[in-house]
Amino acid sequence: MMKDIFLPERIGNRFLFPQTCLGLEINKSSLIATKLHFAGKNATVTDFYQEPIIKREEESSDQSILNAFGKLIEKAKISSGITLTLSNQLAIFKELTLPFLDVDKIRQILPFELEQQIPFTLTDVAFDFVVTKQHIGTKQSTVFIGIVQKKDIAATLALCEQGHIKLDRMTIDLFSLYNLLQQHPTYSTHPNAMVIDIGAQATTIMYLNHGQLIGVRSMNYGVSTLAKNIAEKIQKTPTVVFEQLLRFGANNIQDATMSQALDTELAALATQLQLAFATLVSQSTQKPQIKDIILISRTVVIKGLDKQLERLLHIQTHYFNPAPLIESSVVTLDSALNTIPLVNLASLGAALASGAGQSFDLLGSYEYARAEQLLFKQLAVAAIMILAFIGTLAGYYYSQRQYCQSHLNRARDSALAYLRNEFDIRTKNLPAAVEEAQQKVDEAESIWEGFSLQNRGNFLKYLAEFSTKLDKKALGLELTRLSMTTKGITMSGQVRDYQALKTLEEELSSSTLFKLVSTPQEPKFEIKLAIIKVGKESA
Repeated sequence: MMKDIFLPERIGNRFLFPQTCLGLEINKSSLIATKLHFAGKNATVTDFYQEPIIKREEESSDQSILNAFGKLIEKAKISSGITLTLSNQLAIFKELTLPFLDVDKIRQILPFELEQQIPFTLTDVAFDFVVTKQHIGTKQSTVFIGIVQKKDIAATLALCEQGHIKLDRMTIDLFSLYNLLQQHPTYSTHPNAMVIDIGAQATTIMYLNHGQLIGVRSMNYGVSTLAKNIAEKIQKTPTVVFEQLLRFGANNIQDATMSQALDTELAALATQLQLAFATLVSQSTQKPQIKDIILISRTVVIKGLDKQLERLLHIQTHYFNPAPLIESSVVTLDSALNTIPLVNLASLGAALASGAGQSFDLLGSYEYARAEQLLFKQLAVAAIMILAFIGTLAGYYYSQRQYCQSHLNRARDSALAYLRNEFDIRTKNLPAAVEEAQQKVDEAESIWEGFSLQNRGNFLKYLAEFSTKLDKKALGLELTRLSMTTKGITMSGQVRDYQALKTLEEELSSSTLFKLVSTPQEPKFEIKLAIIKVGKESA
């Protein structure tokens, strides 16, 4: 599900921008982390970390972890983009088959399916799932669900907040390892393989069939349990036993008493493993034979332990081989690194951005804190996008303005050049040049109108109209000036009296060739007449 609205960090398994992430595991003795750099589809491991949690007398356990957090952040130089993987001991697991293929529909129906199957109320737990198999024909999906109490998540988040660790995702060891196994070129195709994940205090057994997670079983037995039980048998401290196991392995113990105790303890462990195997196999309808055991040690690697278990279980057993992950370019190693330590497998699987397990996230129930981070990110990107849009708009406006201005300048220069050639106008101001040219045109038109035969004929017609309309003797009319143009007539003179002036006005107004523009007020007058164009209405 794509959560980022603006410019998502990645599309599928491809990162749009380079990014550095950290996978983090917290156990009782140390912080284990793997740092990855993503660019496109490439994932490069840049470093591995194992920071011991040193407990001092005056410190609480939480303070010891916080001190380790500080040292880890200082070394890794990263405090965000972190995926935390929780211990399997904090979770319970359920497998369900649901009549849906769509993940969103599964997510909607899952709470109702879980409500009757877990010993907690839904409001007290956080859960998520991975799809392990889909049956296209029957439209069914098989999902594996991890469930953790919210109080455990809240305590972990509070600790991370105190240590200035900003989590991007929270998963569980089971799904971190499953994420890695699914991408392993060899183990993803193994038929009927058991994965034994031995930690300090507990062991988790995963049943895989051609990469599909079939079942899970947990045992309260780990490397520390093994050392403690042997120590009780030979009357020594667990620390001494542990040192001997690390030094000589499971095959070359020099102390005969300890060697015998180790054989007895491993035989008991093998019996427990066989019972767990039988339970897991019984869930399969085919009752297959286990063909391979993949051993993962989450604390230290005890040499020869895989061969001892192979002897006792009569099934091919070997430690997890990380080399094919590198050879197939699932991950690449920085030039300073040679191999992937087995203790870092869970943190590596948590940090990987690809695989089925990467969609598992328990922080879905704590979306508020992450929503604030996402909102800040979205606001920042939105601001950048708005500024980019305004910048683009301003740039476009400026370029268009320059384009229009250049066209306008060329048109003005062209017009001035034409006026200069046609009218011999030298001014560089276009409005002034147009006004000067218009004056010259008007002058030329006036001169031409004077010589026009048509206008000459019109003038005679107007004079004839005056002779017809006006009775000079009765009016006592004496004209001192008569001026005619194509647009109007101006006449100056005088009449006998005011009555004659009124008669003059009436006679001029009755003409259909011109109309009065100014009305005379005195017997001595100057009258302006507008000529009525033939075929047009008067104004």
